[in-house]
Amino acid sequence: MSYMRLLAATLLLLSALLAASTVYAHPAVAERVIDVRLSYVVVRDVIRLPPDYNTVSFALPSHLDEYLVSAYVSTSKGEVIKVTKLAHLPGFLGLDLVFYNATLPGNATQVTITMCLVSPARGLQRSLPLPLYPLLPFKLDACNVTILFPPRASNVTVYNPNATLVEEHGRFKATVTASDVDPLRLTYINAAYRVPEDPARAVCSSRKQVYLLGEGKIRVEEHLTFTGMEEQGRVYLLRLRLPPSVVSIEVSDYLGPYSFKSQVLWYEPATYAVRFTNECAELTVRPRFSVGYRENVTFKLTYEASMDNELPVLSFNDYPVVSLDLELLAPRGSTITLDPMLPLEEADGWLIARYTISYVYPPPLTSFTVSYTPSPSYLPSISPIPVVLVVVLLASIVILVRLGKRPLAALKPSIAPLREAYARKAALIARRQGLLRDLAEGKIKRREYERRLRALNAELIKVDDEVRRLKKELVRAEPSYASIINQLDQVDSELSRLEERRREIETRYRAGKLTKKDFEAALKDLASQTESLEAKLRESLSKLKA
Repeated sequence: MSYMRLLAATLLLLSALLAASTVYAHPAVAERVIDVRLSYVVVRDVIRLPPDYNTVSFALPSHLDEYLVSAYVSTSKGEVIKVTKLAHLPGFLGLDLVFYNATLPGNATQVTITMCLVSPARGLQRSLPLPLYPLLPFKLDACNVTILFPPRASNVTVYNPNATLVEEHGRFKATVTASDVDPLRLTYINAAYRVPEDPARAVCSSRKQVYLLGEGKIRVEEHLTFTGMEEQGRVYLLRLRLPPSVVSIEVSDYLGPYSFKSQVLWYEPATYAVRFTNECAELTVRPRFSVGYRENVTFKLTYEASMDNELPVLSFNDYPVVSLDLELLAPRGSTITLDPMLPLEEADGWLIARYTISYVYPPPLTSFTVSYTPSPSYLPSISPIPVVLVVVLLASIVILVRLGKRPLAALKPSIAPLREAYARKAALIARRQGLLRDLAEGKIKRREYERRLRALNAELIKVDDEVRRLKKELVRAEPSYASIINQLDQVDSELSRLEERRREIETRYRAGKLTKKDFEAALKDLASQTESLEAKLRESLSKLKA
């Protein structure tokens, strides 16, 4: 019933807008820029609206709607407005369209519609299956279209009438000018081009912390979560082009640091390589786990870089960053001036400025102008009382050692927390395998399976973080445990490989490359190997003495 109400509301809104478009004598003009990248496309429509418009609606062909990862409307005053997805109207005016709508603040006379889509074109030889003109419910008196092809694209040809093609700043650019564009006029771009590589399709979420170090230096710690958008295959390699000034690049995740390689191969998980050019530092990462369609993988990227008063909001633009939580941190007592200005707060000895966006890509704000003066008292002073206490403590220890006595009784660390953490981990892995069996047997629907799987994986990440911390604490407190902890590390690595295999089996089954019988046999084999690893875990844990 709710869908029928939405459908009726959509038809009513569009009918009113189409009727109104025939009455207005004032011209509506649009400038469309289509920025084509290797793995995604950004479409920006700057529209000068007829008067008294308090909403703006636009449409996409339904076959492109599944590629849409972000859409928003912004005004000339910098206001960002989220859009609402209206109904899918197959057959409306002879077209198959999905409509979107945004309510405008006040009397907005000019708006920008920004859409980001993962690339619908694949392979090295590509076409550009996108609408040439904005799909709007009112007539455009004039529409100027600019198409920017990917850097290093070659063999570019545009067949649309009146199109001109030039090369500027290392990119091919096509322009098309039209007048009297009817409402919802659907004309496709007719173009072909060749790209030097065909990277995997993925989108990213980022939690980014930028520490101001003074003297124009920054340190960045960024937790990146990539979501695979490959419907048929898996994503193994991710390539990020960072600013050319970056140094000290490190990659890690909750299981430990990644290994640096001169070249990253798709079958070597938890590795990375860096290649420096004049334009960028090209970072290639093979995550610990490959990702299938709508699956996630997270790792941490850290680096240092120079900052010439301009701080980029994003570290790279190779993949759409659909969610960003940016923190700018400086020691308390420092002086920070930002343009545009963000509110500052104090926490744990730091001044913090935050900037957050969600499903707004590219972000309307690309960089901050930063003026920073470090705190003169950043290095904490040492009061005389603690100094006296330290001297007395050291003297007491020396006296006790000379008397042949131990200053403190050495306490053996407890392994109970580690046992409990591994027990929780084993239970979560068993629940995850049972969930996959339920899906194969048709006991739960795919949407419910994916919801539960995300929850289980989030719990596993927390447990793995706890296991890693507890192992470090045990080795620090009792170095003789190091060899046993190494055995536990090996078991954890084997469990990670089994998880990689589970994901691949699931992907093959969903793609129809495994029969139900073969799928169930593979699950049984996974369960057997998991039980064997759990036995190894119990054996290693039993060697640790409480």
